[in-house]
Amino acid sequence: MHDSNHVAVLDFGSQYTQLIVRRVRELGYFAKLYAIEDFPDIGKPGAIILSGGPKSTSESDAPDLDFEALKAFNVPVLGVCYGMQLLNIKFGGSVEASTRREYGPADLVPAASVGLYEGVSACSQVWMSHSDTVKVLPDGAKVIASNQHGTPVSLQWNDSFFGIQFHPEVTHSHEGLQILKNFLDHAKDLLPFQIDDFKREMIDSIRETVGTRQVVCGVSGGVDSTVLAVLLQQAGVKVRAIFVDNGLLRKDEAAVVQENFKRINVDIETIDASERFLTALAGEGDPEKKRKIIGNMFIEVFWDAVGDAEMLAQGTLYP
Repeated sequence: MHDSNHVAVLDFGSQYTQLIVRRVRELGYFAKLYAIEDFPDIGKPGAIILSGGPKSTSESDAPDLDFEALKAFNVPVLGVCYGMQLLNIKFGGSVEASTRREYGPADLVPAASVGLYEGVSACSQVWMSHSDTVKVLPDGAKVIASNQHGTPVSLQWNDSFFGIQFHPEVTHSHEGLQILKNFLDHAKDLLPFQIDDFKREMIDSIRETVGTRQVVCGVSGGVDSTVLAVLLQQAGVKVRAIFVDNGLLRKDEAAVVQENFKRINVDIETIDASERFLTALAGEGDPEKKRKIIGNMFIEVFWDAVGDAEMLAQGTLYP
């Protein structure tokens, strides 16, 4: 899906990786997150971003990637933090351990207000989180930004490969969104993301995946499961949307959920399992045990209602 028109974000394990995906989407482009183990099976992206990560490039189990395969995509590549360090090594440079871990705000000083830093202030705050630093630049590489001490924090190896030691995806990097925009503007074949196109592709994918089989979909009234139920219905597949009233909802919540689905013309089956839940919980005071009882009871009730359905549709947060 979107194989030929998306930004591929390769996950090296940073706590901020999902934010990269979010920021790219905020800028109007479709982004997909890939485990590094999936590379190079990432379709045909219009740009690639290598995320940060908790490992040091010097560790024996540090994540790696096929550099020749990366170059073969022939699209702009941005390395963030660990991603920048890895790219510097791949191009023939080196990285060394810093004398101290750098975590927190720093000043970004671009060499010029062009390219990756077009429209970026002569000095702005960025967010650092790393323990390694670039030691030797390979031939042809140039420093395109430094910190307040003159230490290189952003590199360009050629017309398509860029690196930044900081995290532009977090709000602590005050002009990070502009930097990401400049990088994406460099991807000439990347088209803006249109939600209607995405919806059509999702519906086509559902039809192709489901075919004539019956699907059961658990709904809670929340955004994820509601959107999924709507897509399933609009795809025209055989779907049973099931809402379980466990007796622990807010006052009139079950009625509100049913009314909301009625308004959007989605038929749901409501199962009143409140007695089963309350009986199972009777006498239990430990919160953790209560959570497990509720979770297990949901599974029991749901699967009792599944019947002959052949497929389960699950609406969850994007990974």
